[in-house]
Order: sequence, then C-alpha cells, then structure tokens
Amino acid sequence: TPNRTHRRFCRSTVWITPRSSRCKASTTTKFWNTRQFSKRRFSLLQAIHKRGLPVALCTSSSRIASIKLLEKLGIEDLFTLVVGKEDYTYRKPDPEPYQVTAQKLGIAPKDCLVIEDSEVGLKSAVAAGMQCIVIYNDHTKEHNFSGAVRVVSSAAELDLNEILSVGSTSTRVD
Repeated sequence: TPNRTHRRFCRSTVWITPRSSRCKASTTTKFWNTRQFSKRRFSLLQAIHKRGLPVALCTSSSRIASIKLLEKLGIEDLFTLVVGKEDYTYRKPDPEPYQVTAQKLGIAPKDCLVIEDSEVGLKSAVAAGMQCIVIYNDHTKEHNFSGAVRVVSSAAELDLNEILSVGSTSTRVD
C-alpha cells in the first residue's frame, strides 16, 4: 500500500490511477499551471477517486509545496501518493520520476498511463515504459508529441471510460 505521508499536490501535477477496477494499471496526469485546473480535470479526478483507484502526483516541485497547493485547492484527499523532487535524482525527461512513482504505488510501469502536458514529460513517461496522453497548453502546443497515445487540447476532450480503456486497445502514435 502507498505511504500515506506522501499524499498531496503541486504546480506541475501528475495523476496515477489504475485504468479499471479489474486490473492493476495506472493513469498519470500533469498540469503546469494550477489556474488551468479546470472543472473537467477535477471531475475526471473525482470520478477516478470514486472508483477507489489510487491517484498519484509526480512533480518536479517539492513535496511540501505540492502538499500546500493541494490543500489550498481542497483536493488533497483525492491523491494517494505525491512524489516530489526529493524522491528522485534525475529530472524529466529521465524516466526515474515516473519509475519511482510506479514503484511506490506497487504498479508495473507497463500498466501505467501518463497524462502529460509537455514533450519532456512525454519523453520521461515513454522512457519509463508507460503510455501517455498529452493535454497540451498554450506554452507546449508546439512541442513534438510523437509517441503519445492521444494528444488533446483540453481535458473536456477525454472521458473516464476512454482513460480507463487506454492500454488494452491503444497503440502508440509515432
């Protein structure tokens, strides 16, 4: 079981949660700018949490800053685990941040789905052996997202069933 002391959030976010209640898998989501933390992202996070699936945040910020931000947003209880820069040596695009997060959750990297917003994060996820959906933003829309399972401009373009089904039927887009 995850270490409950790592339960919080930050400026750049990553969610990890299994794709279905039947299988041990995970989803990871990253947002650089919390002002863009939309109602749709929140509702997806809530829906995943309601299914009893673990959700993790993997961030390049400190765990303490992440915890404070999650608390300020009132969403800290939706996260099972937070992995901050204190938990790994090499930053993205190195796979270590995602590998550490999966290991702490006890989930194999191949069973993880990362939702990222940048090319660096996508490269990190793919190098860790995870699939990745990209939700780009104004700062990253020109990045190269080859290797992503899907690329969208908004969380509104995704639904829970789609997120949970990635992996069983998806192929990488190169």
